Amino acid sequence: MSQSFISARFQLCCQSCLWMGLSLCRQLFDSSSFYESSAPSPSSPVSLFTPLSIAPSARLTTLLHSPPVAPGHPCSMWSTTETSPHMHVREGGACVWRRPAEQSSDAARSNGGIRTGLHLWEVVWEADQRGSHALVGVSTSRSAPHASGYTALVGGDSQSWGWELSSNQLWHEGKEVARYPAGVGYHPMDIPERVVVAVDADAGTLGYVVEGCYLGVAFSGLPKGEELFLAVSCVWGGASIQLRYLGGMSRDPPSLMSLSSLSIHQALGRSRAALTDRLPLPPVLQNFLQQTQQWPANTTSGAAL
Repeated sequence: MSQSFISARFQLCCQSCLWMGLSLCRQLFDSSSFYESSAPSPSSPVSLFTPLSIAPSARLTTLLHSPPVAPGHPCSMWSTTETSPHMHVREGGACVWRRPAEQSSDAARSNGGIRTGLHLWEVVWEADQRGSHALVGVSTSRSAPHASGYTALVGGDSQSWGWELSSNQLWHEGKEVARYPAGVGYHPMDIPERVVVAVDADAGTLGYVVEGCYLGVAFSGLPKGEELFLAVSCVWGGASIQLRYLGGMSRDPPSLMSLSSLSIHQALGRSRAALTDRLPLPPVLQNFLQQTQQWPANTTSGAAL
């Protein structure tokens, strides 16, 4: 077999793969009906946040449907040094516990930070351990980890941005800048224990996902190129807050495997997500589908994106 023939066949294969990738990308980026198949079936529970949610970007959708990174990633651990003296790191770094202390606001931040790319963290914080001034967001290394009195510490200066879970207020530079999500009524919504934080360091935006619903951009204008950390602050004595880094992606196009998996899951819908093993697909893709099937389902309450 001649070298020119092999080269021609290789180029043909590359062109075919490129065409498939471009077709999937066009579906992701251009099709207005792409998200229709993700609507919950009549038997699926509907989140109270669904009417307030917006369609996530293609990059965020892909990342939300990618399997989480393995535990133990530096971004999955709380820092043992850059935290308030009242915050104690437990469970190998994945949990931080606030020691009871009066007239004190205390913060903790992730051990690892990010400078570029789109990233997801999951914070687990039980509602009955929040009280007032329970904030989740991001900060730079220059944000204060402690303050006297009860205050919104994450969001209390120009170096941090936070969402107060009890009042639904957004805080930055020591003041309330808005209520979130957009369209929330006068009475605050009850935020469940699991909140996913979405940080796009390239675009300089911060948003949140609750019960599988992306609630839109909460903050824009985050400093580009500066290291950002997941951060929380609280005043409730005995509060335990768990952290897990779910993953990230660069500005490069998603892999063909990820796009194929996403397209299949969107076509099947949540009610038929467990039927992927019946599809005539290669074993490698089948295994990947089984992994991605667990996310975001096991991190949400069943609502569709």
